[in-house]
Amino acid sequence: MELSHVREGSGPPLLLVHGIGHSLACWRQVTPRLAASHEVYAIDLPGFGESAPLAGTPTLAALAEACTAFMASHGHERFHAAGNSLGGGLSLHLALEGTALSACALSPVGFAEGAWERSVLQLTLLSSRVAAPAIIRALPALGRSRTVLRAMHFSYAAHADRVPVPELRATYESLAAAPGFAATRRHAINWRCPAGRRPPVPVTVAWGDKDRLLLYGRQSARARERLPTATHVTLEDCGHLPTWDDPALVAATIRAAAG
Repeated sequence: MELSHVREGSGPPLLLVHGIGHSLACWRQVTPRLAASHEVYAIDLPGFGESAPLAGTPTLAALAEACTAFMASHGHERFHAAGNSLGGGLSLHLALEGTALSACALSPVGFAEGAWERSVLQLTLLSSRVAAPAIIRALPALGRSRTVLRAMHFSYAAHADRVPVPELRATYESLAAAPGFAATRRHAINWRCPAGRRPPVPVTVAWGDKDRLLLYGRQSARARERLPTATHVTLEDCGHLPTWDDPALVAATIRAAAG
């Protein structure tokens, strides 16, 4: 399956996968930092950005298959993978299946437990989607206040005020328009990372210590329990979207994970 993408750099192949509602644009400040050491592919997942939805049900496994087919079509049967949120879960899945050469999962799905955590996740995502058109209209005024920007994005980022307003607008436009959002939210977001399986490739799990969507304290602890052989990293002063908060730190973490 061909996916909308950007390719930069040369070296070992590296796939970058965004979270639900986002697009490859979320890697805008990260990709150039990785292109010096890797051949980087930042993609729009099926049903997001400029990529068409899957013909079938967008389970996490089906999305992972689409990623694998895309990379194979570009000559890479094996590749390093890194992703945030839903993309982090996809990276872990690719590592567990032995498709990836390595995986770097940034605040990944797969570790929410119980009705409360899952409900908070689903309701926050749905609320963001519903509110996106109004936020797009209001951003020119809201963007004048750093305090307002931080408050608006409390669940997602520690420093949303660092993101240029045009980039925020593009993010909400992608969220509002994504045809794959509803089905992906239903079928992929609640994927559970299995316990007791040792990934056959190196895995790094990096979690923002201010993640208020996939709660750092609870869910990073579960990741350590289920993936005891992985390298676990805390991204200091970062929220759920560390590419917004500290793209340099994200790039360095991915580079270290991919070797």
